[in-house]
Amino acid sequence: MKNLISTVLIGSLLLSIWGCTGGGAQRITRTPKHLSVGTKEVQKGTGWYEKGCYRRALTHFFNAHELFTATDQQKGVAISLNSIGNVYRHLGDNKSALLFFEEAISVYAGLDDRSGLLNAMSNKTATLIDDGRLADAETLLDEAEELAGENNLRPFQVFNNRGVLLTRNKDYGAAEESLLKAKRYADMGNPLESATVKFALGILKMETGKYDDAVDLLSAALDADRITGFHAGVAEDLNALGTAYLKMEKYQTAAAYFKRSVKIFALLENREKTAGVLSALSEISLNAKVNMDMTTYFVDRWLAGDINENPCK
Repeated sequence: MKNLISTVLIGSLLLSIWGCTGGGAQRITRTPKHLSVGTKEVQKGTGWYEKGCYRRALTHFFNAHELFTATDQQKGVAISLNSIGNVYRHLGDNKSALLFFEEAISVYAGLDDRSGLLNAMSNKTATLIDDGRLADAETLLDEAEELAGENNLRPFQVFNNRGVLLTRNKDYGAAEESLLKAKRYADMGNPLESATVKFALGILKMETGKYDDAVDLLSAALDADRITGFHAGVAEDLNALGTAYLKMEKYQTAAAYFKRSVKIFALLENREKTAGVLSALSEISLNAKVNMDMTTYFVDRWLAGDINENPCK
C-alpha cells in the first residue's frame, strides 16, 4: 500500500557564493552551474516519482547523489539517499530501501536537520511495516513521535504510519484514533496527503467490514490521486476498490475496478502487481462471468513492451 511517507523531500539548497571585491565590499556571485545541477536532478527525479515511474526516478536520484557527493553538499546527499530509499521501497526492494534510509538518517542527524531526520525515520518506519517487522517499526515510531514533539514538527507522517501499523496488528480502535489524528495534521488541500490518509482509513474500514465507508474513502483517495496524475497511486486505489467490492460479493463491479487497475500496472510494467490483480480476476471468474478478452489483449501487449504512449518515457 502506498503511503505519502514515501513522498520525496526536496528541501531548499541555497548555495550562494560570497566573495570580496578589490575594494573590500562583499558581493553575491551566481551559483556555479556544477553546484546547482544536483538539485535539478532531484527535481527531475521527483517529477517521475510523483507519476509512479520509479525506475526513471531512480536514475535521476543516483545522478543527484553523485553530484552532491562530488561537491560535498551534505544536505543534498541526505535528500538523494532518502529519495533513493523511497524508490526502492515502492519497487518492493525493502532490504535496499532500509540501507538507504539508515544512511540518510545518519547524515541528517550529523547536520542536526530534525525535519529531514523525521522524514527519513518515517520512511524507514513505513518500510519496516511493509516488511512485516512490526515490533521494529513500533520502536522507531516511538522515537519519531518523541522527535516531532520535542521539536514542534508536524506529526502527520508519524500518526499515519502508526495507524497503518495498528491496522496490521488488528488493533482497529487505536488505528482509527491515530489515523484521525493524522487527518487533523494533514494538509487536506494537498492531494498527496489527502489521498494518503483517506487510503489508509479506507483500508481500515475494509478490514473492519465497513465496506460502504471503505468505498467512499477509497473513491476520495482515487479522486485526489487523479488530480496529481499519480499513476501508481491510481492503480492502487482501483485495486483496493476492487477488493472491497469483491468482499461484498459484488463481482461485476469488482471486476470492472480490477480491469482498470491491471491495465495501469501493465502500462507501468509492474509485473508483480499485474499478476496479483489478474489472480483476483481469476478468482472472480469462478463466481461470475467476466469477459477478459480486451483486458488480456492490452496487458499482454504492454508487458511485451509494445506501448505507444508510455507514461514513463
